[in-house]
Amino acid sequence: MILIRKGSCPKSWRTFARTPGAAFTSAPKDDLRASLIREQGFICAYCMRRIELGVDVNGASRTRIEHIKVETKSLNEGHPEETLDYSNMVLCCSGESSGQRHCDLNRRDRDLRLSPLAITDMENIRYSSKDGTIKSNDSMADCDLNEVLNLNNPVLKANRSAVLGEIIRQMNAAKWARSKMVAALAEYENFDQESRKHPFCGIAVWFLKKRLQRL
Repeated sequence: MILIRKGSCPKSWRTFARTPGAAFTSAPKDDLRASLIREQGFICAYCMRRIELGVDVNGASRTRIEHIKVETKSLNEGHPEETLDYSNMVLCCSGESSGQRHCDLNRRDRDLRLSPLAITDMENIRYSSKDGTIKSNDSMADCDLNEVLNLNNPVLKANRSAVLGEIIRQMNAAKWARSKMVAALAEYENFDQESRKHPFCGIAVWFLKKRLQRL
């Protein structure tokens, strides 16, 4: 999981949200998804795997629009306008990998104590270099990572571990100098020329920052 910096709300969504009686369930969402996926670099807001727009073979969207504050909670509290608030939305993957449910599909309507939009929450994120486990220094956020979002299922751990393993392999083979580590960190932190980020880039950023601090 990495920090997501929200951009401007799409004009079409702003117009729709201001329409009397507008409801999220009936909203046209193409422009919304396109804006969300660009600001995230085409990776899932929670697990960081690659996401793409469009539909699958069954005609279902390949992505899921996620409300940081649960949509049903906003409705139950009498604040339907919150369900249309762009600053409360991120984009997630389908939520399933090899039969394992994760991300918002596993979360359902449960509250989250951490948010990929909160700097402090993301600064508390760390990883295990042994097996790719994602952790938090905050115990409640750690519960979210494991139980609510199920981000430590075997498939996601293996993917994160593979990314880290490749970085370590290259680093050892070429005996990276500090300048090369800095360049690699910038590559994993930033968007590429196609406005994309590396899948599972969070573990790479964590590892490279840790290594640079030791030099």
